[in-house]
Amino acid sequence: KYRLRAKVEFQVDEQAVIIGLSGALPATSPEPGQSGRNGQGLWLRYPNTDHALLITDTEQAESVWTVLVQDRTATNANGWRQADIDAGEGMVYPGAEDLFLPQVLNYDVTAGVNFKKGCYTGQEVVARMHFKGKLKQRMQRIDYTAEVDLAPGETLRNSDGKAAGEVVSSARNHAGHSALVVLRRDTDGVLFKDEQPLNSQLGTLPYTLPWKD
Repeated sequence: KYRLRAKVEFQVDEQAVIIGLSGALPATSPEPGQSGRNGQGLWLRYPNTDHALLITDTEQAESVWTVLVQDRTATNANGWRQADIDAGEGMVYPGAEDLFLPQVLNYDVTAGVNFKKGCYTGQEVVARMHFKGKLKQRMQRIDYTAEVDLAPGETLRNSDGKAAGEVVSSARNHAGHSALVVLRRDTDGVLFKDEQPLNSQLGTLPYTLPWKD
């Protein structure tokens, strides 16, 4: 689908290992928003946060991990999702494919999309919304205490039973749960999964949402 007419073949690399890092990054890592290689593998640096992904292989993974955890606290996938939620970084997980425009995930705020260059499927729709449209929904953070997990792409409802938004990602933490959810602008943060109240409230993102009146 994304090869277009290029003479290229895609293959799944079964030997690849991806490690996520946050906090102070090694001096050899690339600048924000850039990628680069060093002896550990391929680094992908987030544009606006102190997060990075390191793609290495199974042969190097153990030795690389041993070095990296000397200055960091190891966590699991849930901990990494929580770090992304804290940073307001919306990742598209299985179950939420094809649901969101880049602007809806705030990529226009976090330098995740360029409206002047590039070529990709759906670019015309994305550009039209940016230059001529008005977003009625954006990704926001919620914090909730109900003992229920939220899945990517799941629909949440308001107190009237109407659809209020879709889940981008969620994580458990010491206070309960946090999630990034695409919500209508006028949503008050009181949300339900089916008929179960989440006991939720709107959280704070580390950037300002550019709503247009």
